[in-house]
Amino acid sequence: MEELVGDVLGMATALGYERFHLVGHDWGAAVAWILASSAPERVRSLVALSTPHMTAFARALSDPNSAQSQASGYMTMFRSDGSEQFFLANEARFLKGMLSQFSSSETDLDVYLSLLGTPEALGAALNWYRAAIPTQGDSPPASPAMVSTPTLYVWSTEDSAFDRGTAEASAEFVTGPYRFEVLEGVGHWIAENATDDLNKLLVAHLEQWRGR
Repeated sequence: MEELVGDVLGMATALGYERFHLVGHDWGAAVAWILASSAPERVRSLVALSTPHMTAFARALSDPNSAQSQASGYMTMFRSDGSEQFFLANEARFLKGMLSQFSSSETDLDVYLSLLGTPEALGAALNWYRAAIPTQGDSPPASPAMVSTPTLYVWSTEDSAFDRGTAEASAEFVTGPYRFEVLEGVGHWIAENATDDLNKLLVAHLEQWRGR
């Protein structure tokens, strides 16, 4: 995670931005939460989509009977050795099924498959799960990383990956201005499935914190 955070900071520096607004979804949001807490002097504002604060997530995963642990059960398979072979078996049937959740375009699907359709490429993608923190059953950190940056967290009611209780608990770890928005009837892929609603939230948030 330190290297991923360093990548984002390095890209911003290379582009000439000492301070910047940060928006991330899923794993991008996980990196964004941690970056905002570890380098608040670089981040004007944070927008996290779907993924809760990592300490809220870790706390929920520490209880194997929690709703979040049940929702995250798929991660065990994703992390297993050789899981990329399972995704690519039978002409990538399982991978196609997952990708079709957020892309109904055959053209888009072909692009994704062309990029991820080899064991090497898909294995690299799955390594995010294999190297992930936190892990189910582990205790959450004793000293959580608090976020002082102005934060907008957008969660959706049909997200099968993140439980509402875990999402709501993220507020405990933000000391700066915080807004929690819930999109009703929307699944995990917020940017693809609720583009207009999300853009309205993004524009309002970025306008509010433009001069920070």
